[in-house]
Amino acid sequence: FIMVLVPALFLAKDLLIFPPYKWDALHKVAAQEYVICLSVPSLLAAASVSTGKPLDMSKVALLMTSGYLSRTRVEMVRSKFQGVSLLNSYGASETGVVTLDRNPDGRFHVGPPIFGKPVWLEDVDENNIGKIATSGIDGREFYWSGQPIRRPDGVVAVTDRGHFDTEGNLYLDGRLDGGEKLHGVTIYPRQIERHLLGCDGIADIRVHITNVSGIDRLAARVVGSVTEEQFKEYCNTLPEISQPTLIECFTEESAVYSKHGKL
Repeated sequence: FIMVLVPALFLAKDLLIFPPYKWDALHKVAAQEYVICLSVPSLLAAASVSTGKPLDMSKVALLMTSGYLSRTRVEMVRSKFQGVSLLNSYGASETGVVTLDRNPDGRFHVGPPIFGKPVWLEDVDENNIGKIATSGIDGREFYWSGQPIRRPDGVVAVTDRGHFDTEGNLYLDGRLDGGEKLHGVTIYPRQIERHLLGCDGIADIRVHITNVSGIDRLAARVVGSVTEEQFKEYCNTLPEISQPTLIECFTEESAVYSKHGKL
C-alpha cells in the first residue's frame, strides 16, 4: 500500500499490477508509454530467462528492491530488455527508501545511502556486520499491529543485517531471524549464497539446509556453466561449516523456477 498504491495516487499515475509470471502485460504498456516497474530481483531474473527474443524496453525503468543480481543475470536482463534503465534500492514501508544504486553491475550490493538519509549499523560483530538502522521523517512510528517501530531517540532499526564496503555501498547479510542452526552453529544461507555467486560461471544459486537420513546437510542448487568439481573447489574458500555438501548443478535451460521466481 505505502510503496505502490500511495505513490501512484499521489503522482496521479496509472498503476498496473500483474502476476509474476505474466510480464507480457508490462511489455504491451511499455511499447507505448514510459513505465516504472517495481520488482524483487528473483522475479526480474525469471522474467528475463523466460523472454524469448530481445524486447525494446527503452521506455522502462526496472527498479529492484532489497536484493541483487549476479553479473551474469545483469547482462542477461540488459540483453533481453534492450535499452532498459536498471536500478536497485533497499528500503521498506517502515523506513522509507534507504539506498539507491543507479547502475547495478553484479557486485551484490544495494547501493549507497540516498542523499540526506542517515544509515548506520548497530551491534556490529567481528566481521563488521551489524543490524541496519536509519532515521528520518519518512520512517513509520508503528507496525500495522500497533507495536512501536521508532525508538524514543528517533531511530528505526530494521530486521536485516548488513555491512558497508570501502565505497560506502550497503551489502545485505540476511535477516536477523534468517540464521539457521547447522550442527549447533548459526549460519546465514543468504550470506553464503552471495559469496558463492562470485564463482565464475554461476548465474544463480540457492543454499538451504535439508535433512538426509536424519542428518542435517547444507545443500546448494547452482545454475550456470560451472561444473560440480569447479564449484566444490570454490566452496573451499568458505569456512567448513558453510560449505555445501549436497550440490545440484543446472544449466540455464534445465533450471526450474516457481511462478514466483524461486529456484
